[in-house]
Amino acid sequence: MLNLKKNLFAIVAFLVAFTNAEAGTLNFECEIKNEITPTGFFETNSKFKIETDNSSVLIIKIPPEGSIVLKETFNNYMNNIYASEYNNLTSRIALLQKDIFSSENKKKWLFKYIVIRINQTIGFEATCSHVV
Repeated sequence: MLNLKKNLFAIVAFLVAFTNAEAGTLNFECEIKNEITPTGFFETNSKFKIETDNSSVLIIKIPPEGSIVLKETFNNYMNNIYASEYNNLTSRIALLQKDIFSSENKKKWLFKYIVIRINQTIGFEATCSHVV
């Protein structure tokens, strides 16, 4: 009987941990609307995805180039997600903000990704939709 209770507790603990992990995951489908500096590096109207575990990492998936992972600084506060990394002379910043004034039943999110290097700033602005 004691083993049955231990096994049942382990199963319940696993389900609670799994449910909490899934509840914190956010997925977005996005479209680039504007390039911050006209370099041609980011293509307007191209689509990409954003994933975040809502507490420690933001992943920008831009096909076919690959993924950008930001995990050094991560903040999530009242419909605003901010992530950044600083490596040597390069800063990478991402801001995802819910558009509370959107006419689309508040489902639209605004996104900015900026890379700052010495004498160079590149990045893009996009609109995103939360994927359930």
